[in-house]
Amino acid sequence: PLGNFSVNRYIRMELATETIRLHYVLDMAEIPTFQEKYIIDTDGDGAVSAQEQNRYMATKAEELRRALHLIINDSLAKLKLLAPDLSFSPGQGGLLTLRLSCLMEASLPSLPADGLWQVDYRDDNYGNRLGWKEIVVRPLPGVALRESTVPQQDESNALRHYPEDMLASPLTVQEAHWTFAPGTGSSAANLSVTRGQGVLGRAGDSFAALISSQALTLPVMLFSLLVALGLGGLHALSPGHGKTVVGAYLVGSRGTAMHALFLGLTVTVTHTAGVFALGIITLY
Repeated sequence: PLGNFSVNRYIRMELATETIRLHYVLDMAEIPTFQEKYIIDTDGDGAVSAQEQNRYMATKAEELRRALHLIINDSLAKLKLLAPDLSFSPGQGGLLTLRLSCLMEASLPSLPADGLWQVDYRDDNYGNRLGWKEIVVRPLPGVALRESTVPQQDESNALRHYPEDMLASPLTVQEAHWTFAPGTGSSAANLSVTRGQGVLGRAGDSFAALISSQALTLPVMLFSLLVALGLGGLHALSPGHGKTVVGAYLVGSRGTAMHALFLGLTVTVTHTAGVFALGIITLY
């Protein structure tokens, strides 16, 4: 739902009295999966054998594990990889999508004097790729969650169902912090849950608010067009896009004002057409 180029991640932390169990899901859309198949198919015969799939699954799971940082009471915890699983599902255009699930586990240190385990978690996998990034923390029986920057319930059912009302601004949570202790229930009064910012979040300044309104009036639209015209003119006068070189060429070749006007109109038309083409491709 987030596009054929997206790489999506889901992490569910399950808190027990002796361990933290991490359920990690990597979901790749059609294009990243197509690119990964060249890595999976090591013999280049165009087919993925069971041996190649298992080898890739183990290598990729280890690669994901190395980019995870789980710090418990200021000490880096060692995550042990338990059970990776790899599957492919039909996507659009006859292409496949990839889903890699990993189960990892870390042992808890001795309970400190204050009776709380403090945990900081960060995921550095595919941080610059567009996609759904979700982290949830769930206490198991015998454990009480005191504070958390992420919720206990997920929004995507482990990347199996994406909420349509959130697709325009998907979750992009890459780190989490929480405290927990032996006990029962969660301390609702101290539980602080924050949601990640969407990758398509709007700018918060007053100028951006003029053009991000749901109901644009005619004066606002005309004002926006005038501002865009002015900014475009300033951009045309500033260095860049080889304009200095072209200007020097016109002077050196004794170009006329008509030559400069024709060249300027050509650049304007092609530049604007490129922007519109990019916008149409992005939208449709």
